[in-house]
Amino acid sequence: MHTISSLAIPVNPKYTVYIGSNLLFHEKLAQTCRELARRIVIICQDTLVRIYVKKLFEFLHAEGFDAYIL
Repeated sequence: MHTISSLAIPVNPKYTVYIGSNLLFHEKLAQTCRELARRIVIICQDTLVRIYVKKLFEFLHAEGFDAYIL
């Protein structure tokens, strides 16, 4: 299991940023997606998008989410 940290951002509406390695493979991602059940924004470097977008898409579909790549 990988360790992640969270940082609460004090704005309105409130949101949380998760920081750590291997976040795509952490159970917290699916749990958070289920709790939100709405828009999810993933911010990362262009290089990481090319490397991980397919894995993220497959992960979200495997977890039962409707996922789209724009």
